[in-house]
Amino acid sequence: GVGRTLHALALAKAITKNSNSRILLVDGDLEAPGLTWLLFTWLPEPPVSYVDFIGLVHSDINPSRSESIKLVADRVKGILIDGIYVLPAFRSIGQFDSIEIKPDHLIRGSKDPFILTNILIKLGKELNVDAVIVDLRAGLSELSAGLLFDPRVYRILVTTLSSQSLEGTCQLLKLLSKWSNKVDGEHLPFLIISQVPKNYQETELLDPFLLRLDEASSPLWKKEDRELEKDDSLPKSISYFDPNLLVLPESWDDVNNFIDGSPIKETIAKLLEWL
Repeated sequence: GVGRTLHALALAKAITKNSNSRILLVDGDLEAPGLTWLLFTWLPEPPVSYVDFIGLVHSDINPSRSESIKLVADRVKGILIDGIYVLPAFRSIGQFDSIEIKPDHLIRGSKDPFILTNILIKLGKELNVDAVIVDLRAGLSELSAGLLFDPRVYRILVTTLSSQSLEGTCQLLKLLSKWSNKVDGEHLPFLIISQVPKNYQETELLDPFLLRLDEASSPLWKKEDRELEKDDSLPKSISYFDPNLLVLPESWDDVNNFIDGSPIKETIAKLLEWL
C-alpha cells in the first residue's frame, strides 16, 4: 500500500514538473487512505473529500451530475499543491468511521458500469487538468473494478515479489485478460515490481517471477493461434530494495523530498516514457 501511494504521488509530481501540467490526484483507497493522512499534515481540515463526491453524485437526480461535479471542483480548487489538486478520501478521521453512501451504492444504483470513470473525467475537465490519477485500494473491490475494467483507463499495477502480492497481481491480470475479450481498444497495464532484493539484480533469480506474471497476462496481448514468445512481456519497471522505504516521513513536504532522493524516480521515468 505504501509503495502504491508513493508511486501515485511521484507520478503526479513528475508529470507536473516535466510538462507544466496540472493533475487531479484522488485517494481512492477508503480502507487505508495513505494520501489522505499525508495531506492532513498540510491541511488538517480539507474542504471536500472523495466520499463527499460519491455521496453528492449518488443523490443528484440530474443525469449529468453537473451541479455536484461543479460544487466539488470549486472546493478542490482550495487543495492545490505544486500543480496537483488533491481529493482526499475523507475530510476527517471521524468521517472514516461514518460513511453512509459507499461506492458500491453508487455503482449498483447506476445503469452505467463505468460511472466512477465518467464522473472523475467530468471533474477533471471542470478543473481543467491534464490527467486524473487515482490511488486505488489493493485487490479487486467494487470500487476498483469500475476503474480497472474500463478500457479508457491506464492501469498501473504495483507489486512486490512476496507471495501474497504476486498471487493477487496474477489473479488480477487473469481477470483483466478475461474481460479484455469483451472490449475494444484494450491496452496493456504497466507493471511496477518494487523492493526487489538487490541480489536478484542481473541474475536469473528474478526470471521465474517475471515469467509467472507474463503468463498470467499473456491473453491480454497474444494474437489468435500464437504461442507465447520469448520477447513477449508486459511493459514493466523493476526497482530494487531500499531500506529507507520501510519507514516513511509523516508530512507531505518530507515525503516529496524523500521521493526526489529515492529509486522511485527511475521507475517513474520509465512509466512516463510508456505513457
